[in-house]
Amino acid sequence: MADQNDWIGMIRDCEAKELNGEADLPSTRVHMMYCLLANDLNRARFLWKRAHGTFQKDTELKALWAIGQALWHKDWAAAFAVRVPGTGEIEKLLPLLQETTRMRVLFLIASAYQDIKVDAAAGMLGLSAQDTVTFCTGFNWQHAGDLLTPCETEVREHDGDRASMTR
Repeated sequence: MADQNDWIGMIRDCEAKELNGEADLPSTRVHMMYCLLANDLNRARFLWKRAHGTFQKDTELKALWAIGQALWHKDWAAAFAVRVPGTGEIEKLLPLLQETTRMRVLFLIASAYQDIKVDAAAGMLGLSAQDTVTFCTGFNWQHAGDLLTPCETEVREHDGDRASMTR
């Protein structure tokens, strides 16, 4: 499995393989996953456009691209709702993609809201209401009634463009 801190490097390796004519369906799936993990939705979009017609009919690649489309439209609930029939390396990376996406959304909520209804946060985070409360309070958010209040966050640069919250 790839080093989590070098998704862009892994994407570049996949692109080099593609330019050398060595890309096959499994490597295209992995390439798409790396683009999603790096939150490089432009690269994911152009990868989809470059993919062979037969590749675009592949259930697993279509599902990964459906996640990419949902992320592109900032439809977090739809991104979490997509079920990918993951195999091989994709299956190993799917939980990491969910976790990474969930953390990005958590940071966006924290930076955009002074407080938010639990149900609204749950929809954005792809969790049940109870799991949302547990998840958010794990980051020192306050929970009162049906509202969550984000804590003050410390922003760290991570891989150039990702910000994360500290517990």
